[in-house]
Amino acid sequence: MVLDRYLAAKKEIYRFYKEKLEETGRIRMMPVPRGVSPNYWLSCATFDESIDPMAVFEALREQKIDSRPIWKPMNLQPYYTHCDFISSSAGLSTGEILFKTGLCLPSDINMEDGDQERVVSSILQLVG
Repeated sequence: MVLDRYLAAKKEIYRFYKEKLEETGRIRMMPVPRGVSPNYWLSCATFDESIDPMAVFEALREQKIDSRPIWKPMNLQPYYTHCDFISSSAGLSTGEILFKTGLCLPSDINMEDGDQERVVSSILQLVG
């Protein structure tokens, strides 16, 4: 079935990034909770406070590698600034934390192994 092949390809892309990037101890792929079976549609990473995700985004862009920030949370959208939201102990919503620390990495199923290697090596060169 085509869907099964797509899901397997997406999962493998996520697994590759997780294996290579989490070795740094400063980059984490979005966790998969126990008992959950995600579709791995996006491969999103979060970076610790020593890494600026927008610097990673710009460095990848300069190398013609497509990535993008994680979606801006609703409570930061001008139309919704007056609305309540659930915040963490730091006063930020979970969405704000992800928006400030995260980045969506390339995850097209037509990527080849060399493409993912290029993404990973570009990130690792930047973060050391």
